[in-house]
Amino acid sequence: GLRAARAGHKGRPPAQRLADTPTSSLRTPLSEPRRKPRRPPTVPRAVLRPPASTPQRTSSKAPNAIGNLFVGRARSEPQITVTNARSLARGAVAAEITRLATARSPTVACVKARRDVPPLPITRMRSPSCWLDELDDDTFDALTSALMHPLNPSVAGRLASCSRSLLKRLGPKLAKLRQQHGLAKSLCAKAGTTCSAMRDTKRVVWGQRDLNDGDIITFATLIIAGHLERIKFLGLHQNRISDVGAEALASALCGGHMRRLQVLDLSGNRIGADGRRALGVALGRPGALQSLVSISLVNNHRNLQLSDTLRSSLVGQVALARSCKRLISAKGLIAEC
Repeated sequence: GLRAARAGHKGRPPAQRLADTPTSSLRTPLSEPRRKPRRPPTVPRAVLRPPASTPQRTSSKAPNAIGNLFVGRARSEPQITVTNARSLARGAVAAEITRLATARSPTVACVKARRDVPPLPITRMRSPSCWLDELDDDTFDALTSALMHPLNPSVAGRLASCSRSLLKRLGPKLAKLRQQHGLAKSLCAKAGTTCSAMRDTKRVVWGQRDLNDGDIITFATLIIAGHLERIKFLGLHQNRISDVGAEALASALCGGHMRRLQVLDLSGNRIGADGRRALGVALGRPGALQSLVSISLVNNHRNLQLSDTLRSSLVGQVALARSCKRLISAKGLIAEC
């Protein structure tokens, strides 16, 4: 059609050509696409909801954890052992403390005293029922004994502050814990450190601190409680430790509570035959002092004469520790060494 129009336009003026040309053959600029109208911007508004008439009850998984811990259900829960019992108990009690803290959130009630005075908010604390009160004495003692930390008594204090029944039930233990914390605090002050620093320390160098047998007995109590398991170096040299303190320390080490201990320095003290005998028993005890490499008792009664029985016993225990454990040096344990 375009060719025919061009052929018919020959000999005609341009104005007539343009008038006779069909509109479909004319080139027109492309029209712009239609744009969608923009929506007005939405402004978020805060939705005010009235407070619920009844408080929501919070559920807790701590009773199930404790039940699985002491009843022993055959599920996916970890089996209780000597190493993980304390950590499982602490986790369960921490969950219960969190639940009680959430349940004790304040509820605001408005009380109108007079008509001309605006209402005043009054905070009323709810007293939630604690599942720990329903446990028998043996289970309760086994659970709370893991929280009685002389170096950190705040955990037991927070648990006792959850309810009056727990405070009454934990009263004797809290009194004993307060006494142990006082002894531990005085020992740390005498050694030039703090209780918080002792919880995470790996080196204890308490040389020339004028420590006596009472201080070592307190230190042994902390070892038995399992609060000093991270210590690798224990230096108690040049103090006033006698056989009483050495026996208390050896009895604490026999329980296997310091498996990471590598160096034990008791040089320059007053340890005699009884203390050496107790330390030798701790060396030969299976499961105790597995990582010990060196023990030193030099300058402890240089003129001490050991009996043949004790000498042979010490030699056998040192040989056993060198063959079955990592012991390398035992200076001063036997008088001639």
